[in-house]
Amino acid sequence: MTMRSVAAAFLLALLAAFAPAQSFADDTAPKPLMAHPAMWRVTGKHGTAYLLGSIHVMPLNVEWHSREVKDAIKRSDVFVFEIPIDDATKDRIKTLIVERGRLPKGQKLRDMLPPDSQKEYDGAMTYLDMPPATFDDKRPWLASLMMDSIVLLQRHRLNGGGVDDILFKEAKNSGKELRFLETVDQQIALIMPADPAIELKEFEMELHTVQTQDHDLDTLTSAWTSGDTETLAKVSGLMFEGHPEARAAFFDDRNRAWVKKIEAMLGERKTFFITAGAGHLVGENSVPALLRAAGYKVEGP
Repeated sequence: MTMRSVAAAFLLALLAAFAPAQSFADDTAPKPLMAHPAMWRVTGKHGTAYLLGSIHVMPLNVEWHSREVKDAIKRSDVFVFEIPIDDATKDRIKTLIVERGRLPKGQKLRDMLPPDSQKEYDGAMTYLDMPPATFDDKRPWLASLMMDSIVLLQRHRLNGGGVDDILFKEAKNSGKELRFLETVDQQIALIMPADPAIELKEFEMELHTVQTQDHDLDTLTSAWTSGDTETLAKVSGLMFEGHPEARAAFFDDRNRAWVKKIEAMLGERKTFFITAGAGHLVGENSVPALLRAAGYKVEGP
């Protein structure tokens, strides 16, 4: 997986624009897999918050509504997500793809890369079994997401929807109160840098990982379904190895901002069910770790 993949709560909406939905014949449908994702319970002065990590796209056969998760959902008054996962968000993303996803006429993505990265680009096209001209007119940020689309949705058939996507629909249908940790524009800024040089550099980093994503994805999914927070933290750390500034932007800074909002929630006499990317809930500077350091009682891994 790449930094872009784990950072965007609305990644599935982006990927779905480029990959057709998968369907399975009865005799090829995968057997159900019962997942037991890690969950935390935070006790504040007045309120309580459950924290559940999400992988934003996953296999169709994963059933993650464990007894513990179901009980927490039933007890909760307010459901909290990174951003709204609704039609308005998806429409905005599609508009940005149309308006800001193409290079100027006559410019080609491969030609923008240095020689070593051009070789990696060619290798990625071969690995993904894509015609070399597929990304000619795409801006680096869009080409990166399209590559993720091919790996996640077509090669792995992971169009089962993420935990956050499914829970958002369930909470909305139940009429429960919805809140959000960020705005859509804040997340868009993460995947669409304003600086073209940074955008191209991030695409080069994407090229480094294209041919390892299959293994990384299998490891990440296995760790999440078994509640293996140690492996989740390790995989998340490797994504940012050698790039501390990127880790700060994608995880550490956002975690600190989210904790301030969660602390305010814990001052209310309500029970909150908070769903965020799994990478935000594991490791030294994770949301649970920051809440423990702030003196809150945090039950869980």
